[in-house]
Amino acid sequence: MRRDSTRDDLTPPRLWLLTPTLTDDLAVRWAKLLRHLAPVADDRRVMLLLRQPAATDEALLALLRPTTAALPGITLGVRLDGEVDAARLRPLLHAAGRPLWLHLAERACLQPEVLRWPRAPSARSWTLAGISRAAHDAAGLQRNAADDLDASLLAPVLSPLSKPGVRPLGWPALQRLAQQTPQRIVALGGLQPADVATVIASGAFGVASQSTAFEAPVADWVTALAAAPSPALRT
Repeated sequence: MRRDSTRDDLTPPRLWLLTPTLTDDLAVRWAKLLRHLAPVADDRRVMLLLRQPAATDEALLALLRPTTAALPGITLGVRLDGEVDAARLRPLLHAAGRPLWLHLAERACLQPEVLRWPRAPSARSWTLAGISRAAHDAAGLQRNAADDLDASLLAPVLSPLSKPGVRPLGWPALQRLAQQTPQRIVALGGLQPADVATVIASGAFGVASQSTAFEAPVADWVTALAAAPSPALRT
């Protein structure tokens, strides 16, 4: 698919914070999460990715509204599975009130019409901030590049705390895969702020965290990312 000229200057956020799966006391725990992120409320280098696999679209809408007000400056994203078309996305874009990053589960079915939407990090609220998909190997990265997505969330780089026993890719594989794909790679899995410099030096564009992002001060992640080398330019 041909790249849209409106995306020439699109730069994804470099720090992706994936929400932990929340079930009990959702409203209370979500309010606590938003308070934790208050120090980066206006930092466009940061994305809060609403990753709640069991949540309905209605539940995501209910989470987006207070999040938009509490975090006015960061990028907001949603992870969707199943069929993803314009009719499904429009209410989410309206609730966000700003361009929304769309992250696809590996088996999500993205309709071609959505790929043709303009993508820009700061524009009218009906645009997308970008589109990404999960990947776990070279085949996943190749698929995302063929679909002309804006980034791939590659995992697990290290052993994730939430999934003991899962075999990680490791640093050599991250470096090899980053060299082999034109995709911007955002690395996920078992990472700490101290690993950020190694992630970027390995060729990844950015870093993502789920459980540890809401245990350590979020400022530690931002500081580590600011101190890391600039990522390699990818077009």
